[in-house]
Amino acid sequence: MFEEPGMAVFTKFLTLIVIAVMTVGCASSPTEPAEQSVRVGKVQQIIYQQVEKKPALVTVLTGAALGGVVGNQFGGGSGKTVATGLGVLGGAVATDKSLSKKYNQVVYKVYLPSEQAVVGVVSGDLAATIFKNDIVVIYKSDKKVTIDAYGEYSEAKYDRVLQKLADGTLE
Repeated sequence: MFEEPGMAVFTKFLTLIVIAVMTVGCASSPTEPAEQSVRVGKVQQIIYQQVEKKPALVTVLTGAALGGVVGNQFGGGSGKTVATGLGVLGGAVATDKSLSKKYNQVVYKVYLPSEQAVVGVVSGDLAATIFKNDIVVIYKSDKKVTIDAYGEYSEAKYDRVLQKLADGTLE
């Protein structure tokens, strides 16, 4: 059985995509001990927004490859090439559309007196106990950030939170 020249190129291309996807999926980075930073601040602003998360490029390329395989089953000659191209395009678009997600996000703008700076802390949802002018403690470890509230800001309460943080008794 003889393959068309365009089909041989497509088969090689598809094989390369599959190998690339498998390589990326198997890759791992060495784990180092997580360093945690803890900072205390005052919430200045709470911003609510909707964010769209798109699928990874590898995922879209996999959808394109599968679409190309399906499209390649139709037509003959140059029609087969067109069907394969449409399958690649359709697979990429369908994967992107079906795996895109919208979600609500909250950004807390927090003033850190010790650093004289404002930082943004992103949360996937609104913590029901965090309000404007609250004292918050921000825990950051690798890519994970959590935020805890300790009530409305006052100098005395801020000093107590800092003291508990220094003593290691902050809960």
